[in-house]
Amino acid sequence: MLRSLLLALSLAAAGPALAQTSEAPPPRTYTQADIWSRSGDRIRFTLAGISVPAALGTLRFGRTAEASREGQALDNALLYASADQAVFATVYIYAPALPDAALTAFMTDHAIHLQSGSELRVLRRSVAAAGGREGVAIRADYAGFRQDRLASSAAFLRVGRWIVKLRVSGPEARRAEVEEAMNSLLRDIRFEGRVMPAAATPIAVGNCERAPERAGRPMPSEDADTMEDAIMAVFLSEDDVAEGRSAPPPPARVGPGWCRSEGYSIPDALGPTPVLRDPNVATGDDIRHSIAIALWGDNGTMLEVVERRFRQRRRFVLVHHQIGQTTILGAYDAVPTDAQLRDVAMGTDREGGRIRASIVYRAGGGSDVNLGIGR
Repeated sequence: MLRSLLLALSLAAAGPALAQTSEAPPPRTYTQADIWSRSGDRIRFTLAGISVPAALGTLRFGRTAEASREGQALDNALLYASADQAVFATVYIYAPALPDAALTAFMTDHAIHLQSGSELRVLRRSVAAAGGREGVAIRADYAGFRQDRLASSAAFLRVGRWIVKLRVSGPEARRAEVEEAMNSLLRDIRFEGRVMPAAATPIAVGNCERAPERAGRPMPSEDADTMEDAIMAVFLSEDDVAEGRSAPPPPARVGPGWCRSEGYSIPDALGPTPVLRDPNVATGDDIRHSIAIALWGDNGTMLEVVERRFRQRRRFVLVHHQIGQTTILGAYDAVPTDAQLRDVAMGTDREGGRIRASIVYRAGGGSDVNLGIGR
């Protein structure tokens, strides 16, 4: 992956309006038979060697699906249901550009609260074992989910480039079946590939004590800045290392300690967009530190602000992540305020939202990189 990226960066430096990795073959198209295989009582996600049982207590496997990006194998789901369809479960395995189980758990919890209102109750939050491995899943159990007040359970894991999200819901009177299905998933999931699930560390979120001191001013971005920002933004996962596509990845930009600022609202949204900020001051001369994240969805869609400190320069870069793709946007001389992040989301800040580069990830590994976009 990194070799392809550096090739693309050298092409961009030569000056074309759009540069793409010349050695990248056309994206592969996947069928459901390519993505999933079944052997006996187990169903296997072939791209990562993750398998789950076909029966979860009273629930039985029904069908596979792609939630988005059809044919790319980046956003996959297994659907289960009881015989009367009243209790149902989904195993999502998808590839957000910045895979982080803790952020996914936080945003899914936020979405569950928005869907459910004041009658929702959180019964339990915990770090759980999965597939015989201790401490790799973040779990939450709920009562009063949605308007029909369902019993519901959710769990989250990261396995290399993949997020595994487990969801089970059903009538409150059948809570035992809901819990049995989730327990079965966590107990009987298997990791049969080279990459194992990462240790789970839920994020602790309180209210921010202070807002940014001032609004950030746009900074110019030369070709060299775009190259370095693109290198910084690439997610190098454990499976890249296992398959020899890169050196070991650098320390994670996203830490465990966050506070929640006021956030913002946009028209037609289900509710306010949460903005998380890292109140900790990073130290050192070469900093690539995630300092703010506006969470746009519970599928890994987010706007990240990365502090870059290098060669006695400091800049705050906007990075838009979604399933299978990262785009490098504008840069500021200070941390953007919530209002500035809203302007980027709404498209009213054209400079801040200008796409300078894009990185498109493939389900089978590697990426395509385009630079010099929107000059």
